[in-house]
Parts: sequence; C-alpha cells; structure tokens
Amino acid sequence: MTQGSVQSRWALVVALMLGLSFAGCAATSSQGKPWHRLEMYFGAMPEKEWTDFMAQSITPHFPNGLTVLEGYGQWRDPAGKLFREDSRVLIVLHPDRAVADRAAREVSTAFKARFHEESVLVVGQRAWVDFQ
Repeated sequence: MTQGSVQSRWALVVALMLGLSFAGCAATSSQGKPWHRLEMYFGAMPEKEWTDFMAQSITPHFPNGLTVLEGYGQWRDPAGKLFREDSRVLIVLHPDRAVADRAAREVSTAFKARFHEESVLVVGQRAWVDFQ
C-alpha cells in the first residue's frame, strides 16, 4: 500500500467522521462535564492476537474503561481500486485530553510496530459526560 493511498483512505474517513461529529453538535447537552472522546480505528486481526494486544498495549493506557466495536468498512485508493476490510474501533472517554492523546500515540505506535501497519486513524472530540 502506498503512502498516498493510505492518506487518501484516511482523508475520506476523517471527512466522514467530521460530518458525523458536526451532525451531533446540536444534540450536545450542557449537562455533565466536558471530557475528551477518543476513537481509534484498527485493522482487524485474529481474535487471540487482538486480545493479547488489548491486554498488553491498550488496557494499561486506559485502565478505567473502554469500548471496542467490530466494524466493516471500505476505502478507495488513488488508482480507483476498492478495498473492503474488517476493523475494530476503540472508544474511550477520558477527563484529560493531553493524557488521552499521549496514550493514543503510544497505542498507535505499538500497533503499527507489532502488526506492520502504516497507520491507525485517531479521532478526538469534546464530549459531555454525565454518569446517571
């Protein structure tokens, strides 16, 4: 996969995510406390490898809780070839943006090194959190 194709793929995903986040702005409540919502998009791998990666690299950075969703997506490279693949989306709500961003960089670095991937898409946004 070329660097250009990776950048094009992530540019499309980022554009879609920005559209979704702007659509959700009207529904944001002033109740609760402002936290940081972090989403990380990983290519899928066998369950055992993912479980090991979670235990060794993700959970230590986000010990207070997280959510993982299994997904399926697609992207088109600059030459027009369509790629479809399974994925996993990590969602974390954290009270400290700097801490969450630093942890995301460390998790991304570990994932790319371990699974020989070029990138991990990371999306961050402000969220109002209220544990009721």
